[in-house]
Amino acid sequence: PAGGFFVRVDLPVPADIALLDACAREHGVLWTPMSQFHPGGGGERQLRLSCSYLTAEEIEEGVRRLARFLRLRLQADDPQR
Repeated sequence: PAGGFFVRVDLPVPADIALLDACAREHGVLWTPMSQFHPGGGGERQLRLSCSYLTAEEIEEGVRRLARFLRLRLQADDPQR
């Protein structure tokens, strides 16, 4: 993203620590659950991706891995997808 350090992404599933752990372990992608930035509640289906240190190629690869992880997770939850 031009001029930014982070990108916030809305997800169709809760972005919790368990999802982060599985994503990191299975696909090598780290992100931050946005719920940690909402002490009064909120952000449960959002994550924050850091893009300040990575090259454009690394960002693209990370987004591909994250998308693959989420597709597989959604298919496991709903095989009709």
